[in-house]
Amino acid sequence: MASHSSLNGSASLKAMPIVRVAVLAVGDGGKGRVTDMVLPTELPLREVLPAVRRMAMAADGDGEHPPVPLSLAPVGGAPFSLDATLDTVGVVDGDLLALQPVPAGPPAPRIVEDIGDATVIFSAARERPWGAPHIMRGAGVAVIGFTLVATALATAHRVVNGGDGGLFAAAGVAALTVLTALLTRAPFPRFATAMSVTALAPIAAALALAVPGEFGPSQVLLAAAGVTAWSIVAITVAERGIAVFTAASVVGLGALITGGAAAIWELNWVVIGSVLVVLALLAIVQAPQLSALWSRLPVPVIP
Repeated sequence: MASHSSLNGSASLKAMPIVRVAVLAVGDGGKGRVTDMVLPTELPLREVLPAVRRMAMAADGDGEHPPVPLSLAPVGGAPFSLDATLDTVGVVDGDLLALQPVPAGPPAPRIVEDIGDATVIFSAARERPWGAPHIMRGAGVAVIGFTLVATALATAHRVVNGGDGGLFAAAGVAALTVLTALLTRAPFPRFATAMSVTALAPIAAALALAVPGEFGPSQVLLAAAGVTAWSIVAITVAERGIAVFTAASVVGLGALITGGAAAIWELNWVVIGSVLVVLALLAIVQAPQLSALWSRLPVPVIP
């Protein structure tokens, strides 16, 4: 029975977070006394200090004066708050602590201390402070957003007003986006990949707007050809974002075939939808063979 109780006691001690420290207490005669203690780390000091005081100090005085409120503190440092825990203040095994009087004055509210300590000690933001990578990431997002907004405004201007200003603006945005993606490929590969994906929108818009007349199969044909060509170029040159550009090339190729057929023959929407469904089924059925063929890109240099 005794062995069973000792086992239960040892199991409970193992489950309780503890820390082994040495506590220095100064008596009335100015003599110091060091006591080794094992203290719980998750209890407030207000609950731990009575036992610490009894073990570290022989007596609290002659009884004529009320006992001075004490708290643990690092040697030479300020006393810990009575509402803090040893885990919160960062006490570890082997530390030397001292029993010191608590300074006079109202204590800080507990919620303020808990939030402040948790923020300073356990915050993950300290491991990833604000720096140049965050600024670069924000600048990249701003550039991508500006590109998409400029493309939308140029397309709207071309559709509403019918002038060449929207066409030139869309073409300029597409050219700048492509050049940015190509020039930043070596120093900033992730940003270059994002710009390559973003370039699909201005390329399709500029090529579709380049065809005069109302929107129809000719505009779809040229826009799909541009999207497919840029997707293949991005795969063979950058070798990043292969899944996105593969999907874009497959969709662009299907739209290219359908748009070419609709531009040559008079096809209604039922026929166009049927052609798209057939092309989608062919792509799904032949996906393994096409994947094996697509994995050979870029083509190796043959001497």
